[in-house]
Amino acid sequence: MALKIYSVHVRPADAGREQDIVLVREGFSVWAFLFQVLWALYHRLWLVALLFLVIGVASEALAAWFGLSPGGKLVLAVATAILIGAEANNLRRWTLARRGYQEVDIIAAHSLDEAEERHFGNGLGTGAMV
Repeated sequence: MALKIYSVHVRPADAGREQDIVLVREGFSVWAFLFQVLWALYHRLWLVALLFLVIGVASEALAAWFGLSPGGKLVLAVATAILIGAEANNLRRWTLARRGYQEVDIIAAHSLDEAEERHFGNGLGTGAMV
């Protein structure tokens, strides 16, 4: 099994709030490819979900404007979904940065569980996983 790359993002503790730690996998997101808006809502990426809705409406409007056939509409929809799947985790990192998270580590591991073990085993993590 190939190694996957994970970035580790930490939001420092505040008064009344524990430190949050989020690991984000690098690369293509199959779940974002299949369920764009639902994926964004699941990860609490409100602006990204809105962006995905706007992209969907705009692609439908463009398809109607240019009079695309059903096959052309399918190609446009699949191309849009591929683009979203390719950029989804980058949009997640962008949202975390906007919320005050800092990228503190990059980890290569076979799974998310292994990445968490490596991160916390380094003595870097001391908070609740999100």
